[in-house]
Amino acid sequence: MKRVLSLSTLAVSAFLIAPVFADDCKDGWCKGGCDAKRCVRVKLLSKKDSVATVELSNNRGISKAEYQCDDFTYRYIRVDQTKSDWNPTISGSASRKTAEVACSMR
Repeated sequence: MKRVLSLSTLAVSAFLIAPVFADDCKDGWCKGGCDAKRCVRVKLLSKKDSVATVELSNNRGISKAEYQCDDFTYRYIRVDQTKSDWNPTISGSASRKTAEVACSMR
């Protein structure tokens, strides 16, 4: 009985917690992390297994990236479709917030 109650509580709480708040999204673009210079907007292109492929937009332009949702690492996708090396994000940083938003999008 205790196990059933725990699983049902977990399932209900998963539906009540919105991963990305609607106020932070418009036309498919959601607010990611911000640093002293700029904020990033994120648009989900695809999600396969634990990798989210996104477009990123800020005051410097639009780019593409992939986020590994298991460990919040990221890599950029260049114009010629080659990819950079995976980079870590630091807890509490703008890049971590952007990774968390990208990985929570559906």
